[in-house]
Amino acid sequence: MARRQQGTGQGRGWRWAAGAAFLAGFVFLSEIVRGPTAQTAASILLAGLAALYVLLLFLLGRGGGLWGRLLRDFLALGGALLLLVAHTPAAEYLAMPLLVRPDLDRADAIVVLGGGLHANNSLTPHSLERTLYGVELYRRGLSPRILFSGGVTGEATRPEADVMADFARFVGVPGDAILVERAARTTYENAVEVAKVLRERRLRRVLLVTSAQHVYRAELAFRHQKVDVLPAPARTREGLRYVPGGRLTLFYHVLHEYGGLAYYKARGRI
Repeated sequence: MARRQQGTGQGRGWRWAAGAAFLAGFVFLSEIVRGPTAQTAASILLAGLAALYVLLLFLLGRGGGLWGRLLRDFLALGGALLLLVAHTPAAEYLAMPLLVRPDLDRADAIVVLGGGLHANNSLTPHSLERTLYGVELYRRGLSPRILFSGGVTGEATRPEADVMADFARFVGVPGDAILVERAARTTYENAVEVAKVLRERRLRRVLLVTSAQHVYRAELAFRHQKVDVLPAPARTREGLRYVPGGRLTLFYHVLHEYGGLAYYKARGRI
């Protein structure tokens, strides 16, 4: 009985230690209060969430049985993880192995991968960023053509490739310099479908434009399809990484990429 009571005490001590670590982490909210209005609003929102967590931890600490203790542990540890990601460079360190050094040289084509469309068929920030960078590389004379790749995804009703191509024409890229691939909905399909277009036109070497964290997996998928790839990661909005919201977004994308790498490796796609 004594051992059981001792174990219970240790378990309770661990739960409250985790909760204390979670609360102490919110001291770092001062990191973003000094920023612009949007960051201050984010700090107020996070402070409100912190207060909610504190209230739940307090109420659950007064009882609740096994399920109450499990929920309290989940809140404490989940909150600690949230703080770790939002207020430390953990997400940046996790992203580092995914980053690829750009290799900007002349190529047969600039391949721009779609990054999604909004429901009204407008470009998301990722798609716009990639499109603009592809256009910039074209204007620098690194290739005589741009190939946009992306089909219909999400709630959009148009292929990503068509929307990106329309934008490129709008900013001055000649229509005869633009190619589109409208079938792909995943990175693997991007590689397969673009490889078909390249073979049909006897093109081999491409500058591959996509987001910085995505280019590693995309390059592996394209090389698996026997495409000669020069990585050209789009310049990311670096400032977002140093505020909590940006770090959380980066953390999500990094987890997505590591999961995608494991899945593609298991399926023989890279």
